[in-house]
Amino acid sequence: MKKLDQFDDRVWDRFFDFVTPDVEQMSISEVDAELRRAGIDIRPALARVNQALETRRARETLARARAERPSAIRRLAGTVLGQIDNARDRLESLIAARVPAAQRAVYLRKLEKVATDADVESLLEDLARLEELDRGGGVDEP
Repeated sequence: MKKLDQFDDRVWDRFFDFVTPDVEQMSISEVDAELRRAGIDIRPALARVNQALETRRARETLARARAERPSAIRRLAGTVLGQIDNARDRLESLIAARVPAAQRAVYLRKLEKVATDADVESLLEDLARLEELDRGGGVDEP
């Protein structure tokens, strides 16, 4: 038995084809019975295969989401800024439209004194994303 390497793979394949039943011709129940007779439990292997398939699907979904994210953000940003180039004017118009008159002066004063242009643009982007989510929009369904 020490000289098993003296035969190449084709010889061993023919030998095993001769001594074992043809699996391709067996029914599923016959294969299950043969595995049970040999004491082979395939459940752990099936669980690993299923886990690998789930992992692959999750990675593909993540890759698609990462690929779609930039276009979704551009779409959301486009809905906020629309035709108005000046973000501060856009925010002032939102305050005028949505804030009660009694509180409007406070918001506008704070906007003028405290908020930088970057703050205003960031706030408008956040508001646009929230509005899009409220409408049920966002990333297109695959």
